[in-house]
Amino acid sequence: MILTLTALTYVSYSEQANFKALGTHKCKNIMGLALSIFTVVFLTLVHNYFEEPGTLITLINNPLFWIVIMLDTPVAFIKRKNYEYNHNSITAISGAMQLSFIFLPFAAWLISDILGYKSNNTSMFSSTHDLFLYSIVITLALGIYLRDKIHLKEVNSLFFLLLTPAWMSLSLYAFVILIQSGAFIAPFIIGSVINSFIFIVLASKNSEFRQLDKEVTKDIAKQIALLSPAKPIVIWASTILSPELFVIGKRLAQLISGLFHDWRKDTKKHRDILFIITVISVTLFWLYK
Repeated sequence: MILTLTALTYVSYSEQANFKALGTHKCKNIMGLALSIFTVVFLTLVHNYFEEPGTLITLINNPLFWIVIMLDTPVAFIKRKNYEYNHNSITAISGAMQLSFIFLPFAAWLISDILGYKSNNTSMFSSTHDLFLYSIVITLALGIYLRDKIHLKEVNSLFFLLLTPAWMSLSLYAFVILIQSGAFIAPFIIGSVINSFIFIVLASKNSEFRQLDKEVTKDIAKQIALLSPAKPIVIWASTILSPELFVIGKRLAQLISGLFHDWRKDTKKHRDILFIITVISVTLFWLYK
């Protein structure tokens, strides 16, 4: 668990750096396009090492695949807007992502109970009651934590701060189950291709291609180098964890890495650290009780 959390912390750190750049860079759509193309090329090269021939055909015939595509495609743009408005405090963004725990029961009910798509791995919760109780405890801790963030005006858009964890919980839960069915790479590739076309349209609309220079190219190369190890780590983690534990692990990692991003800022770090310790302690209690 410690190794997995450490790996996911690196993933979260690189993703936060990427989306902060995507939210504030003058050529944010070109940067998004470059990262999407890199993802497609990289994953296509390693595709045969992870999947059997015919997986893509099987995916197309799987209704869950299309559910994942519909849920996952807007994620990059919702996250980018969140970082665009609230980039002054990555810890506030990461803290709000803990609201995923509120939406986990709904995601589990909708994807597993209603649509019938079950996880291959055992949940960390012995019952739905435990899952709801865990969500309530985390929500109370989060409410206290975010109150100061809002009071200090580190949050400029409460709408995107709340929309991001709600949407991503549903998307991640469905995505993990799809990966556990054997589709390790294809969902990433298809989603990145769709986003590439969207970024091209947005970059053309904003005349960003005219602003492309050496400085922009250097920024893009830096972000690609930072993100390149992240995709294999996410794939590895999603195959060994239940959907609930994967989401929880990723949210804890985002909170820890958010603290690294904001460490030099004049904020009340002791409250950030206290919240992290609280969430980890409660999670470990439910995991090993």
